Amino acid sequence: MVKKSIMFIIMVLFLLVTPMQSYADHVSIDVDEEFLFDVENLKPGDYMRENLMVENTGDHDYYFHAESKFESGSKKLFNQFLLEVTDSEDAELYEGSLADFTGFDPRFLEKGETDEIEFKATLPYESGNEFQGLAVKFKILIWAEAQPTEPNPDPNPKPNPDPEPDPDPEPNPDPDPDPDPQPNPEDTPEPTPGDDTDDPGDGKGGPLEPLPDDVTDESTVEDVKSDSLLPETGEEIPYQFYIAGGLLLIVGTVLFKRKRKVEKYEGDKR
Repeated sequence: MVKKSIMFIIMVLFLLVTPMQSYADHVSIDVDEEFLFDVENLKPGDYMRENLMVENTGDHDYYFHAESKFESGSKKLFNQFLLEVTDSEDAELYEGSLADFTGFDPRFLEKGETDEIEFKATLPYESGNEFQGLAVKFKILIWAEAQPTEPNPDPNPKPNPDPEPDPDPEPNPDPDPDPDPQPNPEDTPEPTPGDDTDDPGDGKGGPLEPLPDDVTDESTVEDVKSDSLLPETGEEIPYQFYIAGGLLLIVGTVLFKRKRKVEKYEGDKR
């Protein structure tokens, strides 16, 4: 495919805009070029690459910005160009349409220092005959913003006239004491020596001996109870013994009657 020649002139002007922050009278920005691009006879696929030196000649550090602005000529051609912006370390600051270039992240520049920015404008390879004979003029605007220390808007703030009251304290999770506390073993009266304890059984047994003072667990209490021959109050009635005794009584009665019948029968035979 044969590239078609396109005749146009590109001029890039730099316009220094008044800083927007305070200390504006002490902010100064200089560039080393008045015309960055001034090119004729570009063909589709050609590009223009130029470096721009930005110097802070003011009294304060600042941040500088840049953007493109259409001036005159063909807007169609202006929209067709592509733009790449990089810094001195080849870090990409912007890539896209020239018409859409609204700036990069603010660049910090200390007073007395310089920063180098590279601009590369490209006419895309696929541009056709409709761009033949066109010309465009646009600007790259560069401006700076100082960063003053923001004063305290209210150095002596009044105390809160109506502070919010403290939230209600949490209620006592256990305001009342235990209604039925366990009795203290020390409060239990000890039996007086010589006192007899009535036997709940048949009345023939002797008095129950008091438990020793060092009894502290259930196993010891059970051992003491097992040594006594007296039945304990509340024990279940041993029905199985009554049933077994009844059966033995019935069997004995039957055998006794049978024996009597046998003896009577033998007596009649005689």
